[in-house]
Amino acid sequence: MRTIGKAIMMAAMLAALPAQAQQPAAKIAVIQSSQFSALPDLAQAQERVNREFTPRASELERIADRAAKLDDELQKLKTANAPQAEQKSKLAQLEAVNLEYRRVQEDLETQYTKRAQTVIGPVMLRIQDLLAKFLQGQGFTNAVDIDAGQSAPAGAIDKTKEFMTWYQAQPRP
Repeated sequence: MRTIGKAIMMAAMLAALPAQAQQPAAKIAVIQSSQFSALPDLAQAQERVNREFTPRASELERIADRAAKLDDELQKLKTANAPQAEQKSKLAQLEAVNLEYRRVQEDLETQYTKRAQTVIGPVMLRIQDLLAKFLQGQGFTNAVDIDAGQSAPAGAIDKTKEFMTWYQAQPRP
């Protein structure tokens, strides 16, 4: 039974070979997605989100400064051989500030991510949709984003700048 199954699979593979050989070679485009941040739509969306979070980022910096100051004070107490109770008190203050920092940082990252998805996400989707349309219109069958760690095969053509110019000429929704 197994040999019949293998024979059928082998026959199917051999029958498919001529069809594969007749297909045109893949036309592969190279894209550098990091360059898209220069597109005004994306840059404006990113700037908008950053502006919204500037006060919260400043708060995080103030907490970090307070932690650094407490750490310096603790080091001075240790160097001066201050009483253990005084050192423990300063350490407890430092740990409390570090905990506050982590909580504020996590909250800030969560809120930033959600807001970025709301503001930047639609712009990124538009870029992706138009990129697919652009590449398809030029007959490309695949795209490789070298900024995402993908390596470009021989014969791939960089279409980043051409796409960005084309993108800018497209009507805005």
